[in-house]
Amino acid sequence: MNPIDASPANNRRDIGKVIHLSEKMNAAREISSCCVGVEALLETNNEIEGYVKRRKDRSATGIKSTVLIIFGLICGLLVSYGWAAMAPPTEHKDLKAELLGFVPGESIAAQVGLEGYKLLLRRITINPGGQIAKHSHATTPGVVYVDSGTWIEGRESGETHYSAGDAFVEDKDTVHWFFNRGDEPADAYVCDIKPLS
Repeated sequence: MNPIDASPANNRRDIGKVIHLSEKMNAAREISSCCVGVEALLETNNEIEGYVKRRKDRSATGIKSTVLIIFGLICGLLVSYGWAAMAPPTEHKDLKAELLGFVPGESIAAQVGLEGYKLLLRRITINPGGQIAKHSHATTPGVVYVDSGTWIEGRESGETHYSAGDAFVEDKDTVHWFFNRGDEPADAYVCDIKPLS
């Protein structure tokens, strides 16, 4: 049997129809001795394809590693910022309180029978970067109306943002603190009942 007839490719034009490189190399060897160059070319092609694949694998691994490192750094910064932001302040900072009105203790006692307390209306301003220290309302109920800016309330359970037009209640279970992380002063009207002393 003629080696050309046994080949998957019957002549030089059929070499392009063969799918596997090994079949191409066998067909090229069987067709003619001048195809030694084709065999070398095919082997070189295999080496080039292997090199390109290895480079792609290394490149993909390098990109994945870089992305993971950047992601880790960002997460670390966000977590540390979150912990710093949630840590309750122990003192007031950049804060201004203006008394707008009050009902004295004698009047509160006569009108509602509550002795030893006064009713206050104040405007409290937290300047940018300012804060109100952690405090409890176990004996000091109040109502707050935010007039401008944003008051960020911190509690053990997380943060709540109050913007202009928002109001909230300070009841017996309230333990909180506040921040102003904005660029402008944050004003609120606070009406609360406080002990006389």
